[in-house]
Amino acid sequence: MPSLPLRTLSAGQTSLILPRGCLYDPYDHAHALGLKVLFRAIEKDELVMERSYRTIVVRSDLREAHRRTALAHGIAHWELMHPDDRPKHEAQADRYAALYLIHPRELAEVSAWTSDPAKIAIELGVTVRLLEAYRSAK
Repeated sequence: MPSLPLRTLSAGQTSLILPRGCLYDPYDHAHALGLKVLFRAIEKDELVMERSYRTIVVRSDLREAHRRTALAHGIAHWELMHPDDRPKHEAQADRYAALYLIHPRELAEVSAWTSDPAKIAIELGVTVRLLEAYRSAK
């Protein structure tokens, strides 16, 4: 796995420098955060967080766009330190993940030839829900 570059902030803290849009890789991001990603049969949800084990479990029967979206959403919960999945936290995690998964230039390029949210989401490799979260964050 490639290591992601760090940016030094004030007081000696560091932050990951992450690409956006199609270049964003949630698997690399999880690895850089020291999180394990597992794929398992999960009945109800798309993912399960196991904080004490630093693990995100993603439902194994999801298509790749949904896996990528679910993992970015899980990483958002991790970084935002959400203690539960109340609706407010779910909306925050969707917006946070959308800002990584969707690059404004890529969205503009696709939107130039279609206004259909389903087609835009497919082209960007995200779900319609995340596309809507991105648009609501603006």
